[in-house]
Amino acid sequence: MNIFARGIDKRQRIEWIMDALSLGAVLQYCAYRFLQSTMFVIYYSQTYKLLTMALLLVFGGIRYICVLVKKWKRTDEKEEKVWFLLRCVGVWLLALPFFYVGWKHDYKFLIFLPICCMCLYDMEAEKILKSFAFVIGTMLIATVVCCLSGTVQNLAYTKSGRIVGAYGIINTTDFASYFTFLILIIWCGLKDHRWITNLFFALCSVGITCLVYWYTDSKTSLYCGALIVFLLFWDSLDENVFQKRGHCNSIGDKSRWISITAFPIIGALIILLVSCYGKGYSWAIQANDFLSDRLRVTWEPFCKYGIKQFGSLIETMHGSGATNIHYTTWSSGYGYIDSAYAMLVIRYGWIISCIVTGLWVWTSIRALHSRNNRIAFTMMVLAVHAFSEARVWDINYNIFLAMPFCALRQKPKEGLITIPCRKKEWVPWCMGIIILASIFFCLPRILSCFRSLFASKEWNSGIATYKSFLVCIGFTISVWTFWKGLCLLRLFKSKESVAMLTSAIMVILGGLICINVSINRWNHNQSDRLAYENPIIQQIQNTAKLPIYAAEGEELYYRSIKGFKDHLFSTNELSREPRGTMIVDSDVEAFGVTRTNGWYTQISQWSGLYTYDEAVINSLSDLGFVFVPYYNGLRSCNLRDTAIFNGLQSKNGSIPLLGPISIVTEEMETDQFRGAYEVYFSFSSFSSSKKDGTITVGVYGETGGKYIYERKISAEDFDSEGKCTYTVAYSQLEDVPKVVFVVKVEDGVDVTLTDISWKRTI
Repeated sequence: MNIFARGIDKRQRIEWIMDALSLGAVLQYCAYRFLQSTMFVIYYSQTYKLLTMALLLVFGGIRYICVLVKKWKRTDEKEEKVWFLLRCVGVWLLALPFFYVGWKHDYKFLIFLPICCMCLYDMEAEKILKSFAFVIGTMLIATVVCCLSGTVQNLAYTKSGRIVGAYGIINTTDFASYFTFLILIIWCGLKDHRWITNLFFALCSVGITCLVYWYTDSKTSLYCGALIVFLLFWDSLDENVFQKRGHCNSIGDKSRWISITAFPIIGALIILLVSCYGKGYSWAIQANDFLSDRLRVTWEPFCKYGIKQFGSLIETMHGSGATNIHYTTWSSGYGYIDSAYAMLVIRYGWIISCIVTGLWVWTSIRALHSRNNRIAFTMMVLAVHAFSEARVWDINYNIFLAMPFCALRQKPKEGLITIPCRKKEWVPWCMGIIILASIFFCLPRILSCFRSLFASKEWNSGIATYKSFLVCIGFTISVWTFWKGLCLLRLFKSKESVAMLTSAIMVILGGLICINVSINRWNHNQSDRLAYENPIIQQIQNTAKLPIYAAEGEELYYRSIKGFKDHLFSTNELSREPRGTMIVDSDVEAFGVTRTNGWYTQISQWSGLYTYDEAVINSLSDLGFVFVPYYNGLRSCNLRDTAIFNGLQSKNGSIPLLGPISIVTEEMETDQFRGAYEVYFSFSSFSSSKKDGTITVGVYGETGGKYIYERKISAEDFDSEGKCTYTVAYSQLEDVPKVVFVVKVEDGVDVTLTDISWKRTI
């Protein structure tokens, strides 16, 4: 809608602006909630949070009041006014339990969920869906690009015997859920209901679903994706064949009834399954194994908290998984309620459960009554998704939570194709697929440039990561604008389409030129480093039997060293565990490369090298480079592992210490494995200017915050060769999530620390 066109009065312009501000405030809140689900979350301040809440309350409140006043004025009869007031009061009475539970248990998102619904009250559903898909979709793709560019860490997990990644999101299933919800939102937002459009959308959905499953191993998203494709074809047949010919009305009616009753039926089913599992039925235990332990993780909190009218405060919900180095299974075990139904009943209470069930059914009825069948089918898919995932109640995932209060456009009984047929309507879809395929093939070079740009500008750590995030958002929007401009130019050949296409091309070309200028400048500044590393890397290339990868300095090698090939992924290597060689900055841990049996050496003061390739190890060892093991299969580590990233480095693997000095290693996640541990402290060359000089060794929790074990070592503990190895044995403490190893050297004591190592014994 062009608000500045002729024939648009002042009132319509004001309403449009208020809708835009209110919708923008909700989208800003959804973006804030989205960032909480990513690895960017720690960089956003309290001010940003408060500003987000203020925008939501101010813009949403103003628009909501104006809409109510407008409806009140349109209501003439007294009885209708009374009924209107009763409905308004009834709606806010339904919101009171959300406010109460959110305030009582500090579930703030429950407080803002009704407020978001208030902001979107009586707004067109199509407008909401399109805006939400654009904002969250853009941010999701930008987050993935940031992760692939090394800006944020990719959390890797062990699933089904292989390594999968979350791509900048905190959990792999959460990453998969975003794509499932976005497919549903885009499907409901499509105006064109013809079979050719549905066919292309189905093919795209199948491709995205399979790709996401391959990289995340999320079975729920795979099953829901298959259900989406089935319903898409059924909807196409229903609208384009059956309704026009008057056939299969009974089947259509049954499918609509299924969409209405899916939520309460599946909710009752999960309650039945959990109850039977608690009673120990063998078939329920087998079902629990098939459902990936979903029934057990529901039964345990049910026994502990029960079902209350206003829910329970559950503070210790946590998932389980692993980076490729540290397994993050908590000592208390897996404690996240995966089923959205169980989350609703146990965490929020049966009162809110009844309200949500009623609104869910009401949304499906309204959608069917207005002939928006896709929204009704979507509510059915979400009900299936809620069986084994808990993200249905997060509005940054599921904007359909606001659908009960939105305006659904009434569709005619006939002529459901809402736009006129045009020749070659499949061309925009094909152009989109071609553009995406081209980007995929160009992605290695693009990511290589981004990684080097972010490394040169130091935008890949700390608060500066927001700059790299903005760059990736700009890249995503530019590509989308380019595709949209091509489509509009083909259809209308208007000045607006030409301007859109031209601006997108100029932004993309300008951005690439600026990035290349910046990298060339960095390349010039790093000439001494490259001159030193060139023969070493050439030696690696000549002897390597396995693939060679690089991290932040990859573009430098690509431009300066012949034969060096760039690759697709970042240091994390995402869902893979490469058995090759990885060149990284010396102060960066290579997550994903060093899962087991990796070897490390420093090839310069700037760069380190991790490798599994024996040919590379032998070749560089002949040149005098010393390799040390990095987290071998016994789950042990040595001094090099604990100290090299803590500012303590030595070519021969030992560190001379002159007291007074205290060394605290990095936090070691040994307690993530249940059992007992042994820590070895090895010293040599002890001397002391005092008669009773000592060294104190110990194991502490939380960076020295909790005492576990401590022992003093004196001259008497050293053997005739001047060496001493002291072993500290301890068992895992459930209330200590991480441990550190401490060495304190008293004043006047001179000693060489030759090793600190730990391993799990049970």
